[in-house]
Amino acid sequence: MLTLKRADRLASKILAAGEGHPFAVAVVDEGGNLLVLKRHEDAGFFYVEMSRAKAWAAVALRRGVKASGEALMKRALLGALTDISDGRFLPIKGSVLLRDRKKRIVGAVGVAGPAGGDNDEAWAVQGAEAVGLKAEV
Repeated sequence: MLTLKRADRLASKILAAGEGHPFAVAVVDEGGNLLVLKRHEDAGFFYVEMSRAKAWAAVALRRGVKASGEALMKRALLGALTDISDGRFLPIKGSVLLRDRKKRIVGAVGVAGPAGGDNDEAWAVQGAEAVGLKAEV
């Protein structure tokens, strides 16, 4: 189970990892419910929505989005999933599934900002590891 306290620590670790960059972090539980949303004071509002959609996509797919997200991008299915989720589905870099030590899905994190998907993903993984979770990209 991903507690509010651990989710808050995770978001704070991710913000620290990307210090100096304006971005947003969203952490959801295994059901896609928002636990924590944090943003750098200079991050635009769209990064908030993107981070939430990235986290939601990871937990909705129930696996890392790297392979599945790329496959979806090549088909019309991505548009359909985005439509039926009211825009809450963005399976791209920075969308990371979280597992506990027993390999159970406990939630997901989405990181979005102008530094790019590679940085978003790296900061998410670094934050997850710092709080004892396995990040699945």
